[in-house]
Amino acid sequence: MKLQQVIKIIEAKYDKKRAFKDDFIGLQVKGKDQINNILICLDFTDDFINELKEYKIDLIIAHHPLFFGNKKELLAKDPILQKKYQLLKDLGINFYVLHTNIDFDIDSIPYNQAKKLDCRKIKLIDDKKAISCILNKEFLFKDFIKFVRLNLQLKYDPFKTNLFIKDQKIKKLIIGSGASGDLLEKIKEKDALYIIGELKHHHWIFASDNNLNVLEIGHQSERIFVDIVENFLFSASDNNLRLYKIYEYKYKNC
Repeated sequence: MKLQQVIKIIEAKYDKKRAFKDDFIGLQVKGKDQINNILICLDFTDDFINELKEYKIDLIIAHHPLFFGNKKELLAKDPILQKKYQLLKDLGINFYVLHTNIDFDIDSIPYNQAKKLDCRKIKLIDDKKAISCILNKEFLFKDFIKFVRLNLQLKYDPFKTNLFIKDQKIKKLIIGSGASGDLLEKIKEKDALYIIGELKHHHWIFASDNNLNVLEIGHQSERIFVDIVENFLFSASDNNLRLYKIYEYKYKNC
């Protein structure tokens, strides 16, 4: 399959117009035109350089950009980034980014997390940037933590919370992907539990001042991205494409 055919399939499902205006998405590194082997990952790290060569990867589809800013300026000051970029160029590997355009969609990361957590009444909120849903089974917080770790495969990931409803059963969830702390300022629901990838310090203060219950589950919770992309590419493309998946575990609880 040709590169542009693969990109057309991706962008037909996750339109680039849905992303944040200044997000760094799309094709960041141009390589060979014929695509046979695709690697799907959250981030491009040194951990799987050998796999790129072993499986003769033609295209990497990542959630997080290789370049968060001007490519020329970043390469000039970051030797590690230079090394990664040169490796891709030398091997002829394309690098494509699906970032906030897969965060803001009905088949988004938060939507699929809600499905994994056995929720119903799943709906888009905050201009399609987050999900509101109801758990099919209510949980006390300590039991819900175990449920989240099991169902989202986050056994060793560090969680943080400011819980105000410790003795109440959790029923309603509001799920935002990545660093979505702005969600707290737009939608204030004291009876819900906000599940967020990463929260900045001032958003923790805001949540506590407004009695908003937050569970921070870390950016690694976005690993579900790998399965989402695999599923829709497998169903939308021909059988000649070979898809490989990498799940990174870069940190864990101490």
